[in-house]
Amino acid sequence: MSRVEEAYDRSVALLRRAVHPAGFLAAAGDAHYGAVWFRDAAVACLGASMSGEADLVAAAEATLETMARLAMPSGRVPDAYWPEAGYWDWGEAGTVDATAWFVVALAHHVEHTGRLEEARSLWPAIVAAASWLRALDVTGTRLVDSPAGGDWMDSTLNRSGRVFHVNVLADWATRRAAALAAALDTDAPEPIVAPESIEGLFWPEPGFDLASLHLDAGYPPGAAVRFPHPLAAAEHARLAIADRRHYLASVSYGRFVDRCDVLAHCLGIISGLIGRERSATVLGHLDDAGCDVPYPTRVWPAPFQADDQLGLWDAAADRHQDPRWRNPPGSYHNGAVWPYVGAVHAAAASVAGLADRAFGLLEGVAAANRLGDPPWGFHEWIHVPTGRAEGARDQTWNAGAFVWAYRSVTG
Repeated sequence: MSRVEEAYDRSVALLRRAVHPAGFLAAAGDAHYGAVWFRDAAVACLGASMSGEADLVAAAEATLETMARLAMPSGRVPDAYWPEAGYWDWGEAGTVDATAWFVVALAHHVEHTGRLEEARSLWPAIVAAASWLRALDVTGTRLVDSPAGGDWMDSTLNRSGRVFHVNVLADWATRRAAALAAALDTDAPEPIVAPESIEGLFWPEPGFDLASLHLDAGYPPGAAVRFPHPLAAAEHARLAIADRRHYLASVSYGRFVDRCDVLAHCLGIISGLIGRERSATVLGHLDDAGCDVPYPTRVWPAPFQADDQLGLWDAAADRHQDPRWRNPPGSYHNGAVWPYVGAVHAAAASVAGLADRAFGLLEGVAAANRLGDPPWGFHEWIHVPTGRAEGARDQTWNAGAFVWAYRSVTG
């Protein structure tokens, strides 16, 4: 049995260990992660729905039903649920990405299982989720805004404002909701975001007029559009470089973070937001930056430093953070390897038509998941440059993402 095949079998076994009547736990046996963390659980569902294993398909359905049951009337899905305590919350800063993940995971589940009755019963929750996400366009640019720590980077390194990762997920949710509506023969929800707004803001090009992002505001004909603020327009124009190879990570007022958020790019390729030519550019950039070293995949090509003027890492606050979630360079969210992201990277390479590269990445992810004492720890993250496995063991989204990627890469 090859390392990749063994990793697949062990991923299926780990998914089984994480099954709870309420859905997939993020890491069974860990006090903090022994909950249905909904973004983690959604990624687990992507693999479970493709596994062909009846018990895992049922666990995916239980997860999605719990998401819908605990959602606010507005449509917002919680951050995490501890079923034994009967407690759930929406995150310290508020969680945005879990609601988009709910839409994506349900549509994916129906696509790969044909379980239309599940989708029909949860359709009102999908419509509400899309409506809630759409209401987060606080700038009138047809883009979702989110607070600091409103997505999976929710520790002392985080993004805010119009975040590329969050908007990629919102666009994917729009696409998947439309596909689900077609399968159910019903009307799709209104689009959450506009792909052209994502392209225009996050990939600056010479001559692009930021005011065009506000054309849905309903101004009378001939009205002079006074947005955006001059400092935003100037910075956007400065970043319109000829040899750009990645999207901006986030935009908040005049702060444009020109760093490559690796997971967001890989998800954008898989979702169809990023076209074939630009996918090749992005994946080439990740290769040139060595994002698969020591294992697939580092979540930033290079870590943020304490004196970095972009301000994503709050080194002062880091002193007060639990050591498990601190962000010195090469650790946790600050450029560490996350094996679940490596699996998404492999799936993205497959979608881009790079079959050999995709399988090579999958082999690297298998090696990453094998780390630990005892082996096959499926650890949360891996320290760079030591290659040491860190964080909680038995991360369910590592397993779910690996099954998803394996099925995507091997057909």
